[in-house]
Amino acid sequence: MPDITLDLPSGPLDAYLMPRDERSPAIMLLHEAYGLNDDIRNLADRAASLGYTVVAPDLVEGGRIQCLRQAFADLQNGGGPIVDRGGEVVDWLKARADVDGDRIGVVGFCLGGGLAFLMGLNESVKAIAPNYGKAPPDELLAKSCPVVASWGGRDRFLRKDPPRVGAALKAAGVPYDLRVYPAAGHSFANRPEGHFISRALARPYMAIAYNEAAAEDTWARIEAFFAENV
Repeated sequence: MPDITLDLPSGPLDAYLMPRDERSPAIMLLHEAYGLNDDIRNLADRAASLGYTVVAPDLVEGGRIQCLRQAFADLQNGGGPIVDRGGEVVDWLKARADVDGDRIGVVGFCLGGGLAFLMGLNESVKAIAPNYGKAPPDELLAKSCPVVASWGGRDRFLRKDPPRVGAALKAAGVPYDLRVYPAAGHSFANRPEGHFISRALARPYMAIAYNEAAAEDTWARIEAFFAENV
């Protein structure tokens, strides 16, 4: 299905939608810092193949600097306008006749992974899958819905997050499945080939590169975890 424009209370929002012919659970899929691009559309198709209605909103309007600044501020503050827009998208999904509004999950990548952690505080979201996203403080993690999260072991930027997230979720009794892939770096499930930011950060700090083994295992874990929790 072609890109659409969502009519939200805060204003129109571009998105990519993969609907289904029957009532189904739904996934909101959140992009990296580049916004809605072909890579994210392909990942939305992948998520839809698991049996979900999938919407991928462009929360940063194609990577606009002002939107990116606000998104990173939301991550720092534990919420804000970008996260609120994400909540409106969840409400939009719930209102669709072809969506089971009691079964909504969120999958996110990089920036979207950090936003997915915050969307896990939304009472309408049943499970989240943050992939190499910056995690919020422990007090927010303790309020999260179930979490299936993945990181690359060569990603030095986020190497402290996995043990902290696991400890916080375990202490709070939140169901979780966390995994670090030693041979993978940042953005191991994305393919934004040729993007100048990717080239600049590829080595040595974040080791940005697609890793098929890690990506496939991550999707298998998301499928199983969401089948149980969404």
